[in-house]
Amino acid sequence: MKKCFFVFVLGCLSAFANIPVIGEKASHFSVETTKGKVDFPEHYAGKWMVLFSYPSAFTPLCTEEMKKVHSMIDNFESLQAELVGLSIFSVEDHKKWLESMPYGKKITLISDSEKKMGLQYGMFHPITEPKTIRSVYIIDPKGVIRAMWFYPSKTGRNFDEILRVLASIQATDREGGYTGPLWKEGEKPARLP
Repeated sequence: MKKCFFVFVLGCLSAFANIPVIGEKASHFSVETTKGKVDFPEHYAGKWMVLFSYPSAFTPLCTEEMKKVHSMIDNFESLQAELVGLSIFSVEDHKKWLESMPYGKKITLISDSEKKMGLQYGMFHPITEPKTIRSVYIIDPKGVIRAMWFYPSKTGRNFDEILRVLASIQATDREGGYTGPLWKEGEKPARLP
């Protein structure tokens, strides 16, 4: 029994260890979304993308996060960024959930019912989480991963900080330098002495 469990855990950890990292190209998937089938990340070429996973539709914390995401869509769009969510729910369930919200049509959700994309991106904890955890990837217009976060399923994300990091990456790409922990969008990056 212990040997079987060990082999299972090793297999899960090995899959988890192969997640992409900052600086790598985002892995390709053909996915079903609430806006039809797309090739990911090619469909979003030329735009920045914030890919985020969430554990469950119709739950209070996920719905609260989705409301926050919607309230910030204009801010992300001003930085040429698309917001794309992912969970294991079917496209039909995603659509029903979004229809229950007045702003739902502005958000694209990926159905990953077979967990293929989520496993590749480390969106499932290999032992404790049967659903997606709360992860976030910032992917640039060339399909390169520029930032990533992982949160436990019961902890909501700070999308204001995610927006700040996106703006920081864009500012330092454009102007060089670096941004400190209190840097805000619109400020100049600092220069090295």
